[in-house]
Amino acid sequence: YILRHFTQFVSYLKVSALPVHYPTTEEKKDPHEFASSVRSNLAAALGAKLTDACYEDAKLYRTGLNLKEKTRTQGILITE
Repeated sequence: YILRHFTQFVSYLKVSALPVHYPTTEEKKDPHEFASSVRSNLAAALGAKLTDACYEDAKLYRTGLNLKEKTRTQGILITE
């Protein structure tokens, strides 16, 4: 993947400047509310859906996939 990236002659990038998000009085009192609001604005600009997943969730998911692959290659069948 990295080799292919460095051998490309042209890489296109689109940059969009979003308006500044000024915190409301509620957001000033609660930084998590401010972060959530900024996340929502960024997701709307990207056209993406929001999830409450975090890095630990992704790490746990990857560990489960690795365990499933490991047990499959060892001939152990795990049914769900």
